[in-house]
Amino acid sequence: MKVAFYDPVTGIFTGALFDGPAFAVAANTPSGLAAWPYADAAPQPALTRIEDGAPVAYSPAAVGFTGLLAGRLRDVSAAADARHFAAIACAGASWDADELSRARIAGMLSRIARGSGLPAGWLGWRDCDNSMHWEEDDAATVAQHLTAVAEAIEDREQAVLAVAWQHKDALRGLAASGTVADLLAYDIGLGWPPT
Repeated sequence: MKVAFYDPVTGIFTGALFDGPAFAVAANTPSGLAAWPYADAAPQPALTRIEDGAPVAYSPAAVGFTGLLAGRLRDVSAAADARHFAAIACAGASWDADELSRARIAGMLSRIARGSGLPAGWLGWRDCDNSMHWEEDDAATVAQHLTAVAEAIEDREQAVLAVAWQHKDALRGLAASGTVADLLAYDIGLGWPPT
């Protein structure tokens, strides 16, 4: 399912997208945004908004410079949120990194750290492709693997935050010029770490 995210207050599409199973849309919707399913081309960010329940083109000048700047800053936050929860490659596999997956990783690491070992009936850990891993490993080895995945998620999160802050600082710097064209021309898609 393909969805584009928009600010439910302004209706403006942010440019953040998700393409995955329908059941995963809610877990991958950035905080404070709403999802809109689309089939062909995604709505154009900052130039499309939801109005009366449907996407329509609109003029950013109508929201004013301050409103547009606020929208572009939200666009950066949405782009960062989408990257925070995207699957992550680590140790030759791709792993889920949404909130539920992070909680499961933390829970299993906590269980092992307190000495409870692996759960009864341990089957292993499933990656994004539904392949099983570590089914024959002991608790200490599973902890090493999960720690590597958790650290990869944390490292990417810091890299994503750094890029988001750079984009937000650059957009605020454009406020000195005061032109809508400059804000619209700024490409927030550059510099992000791979997902």
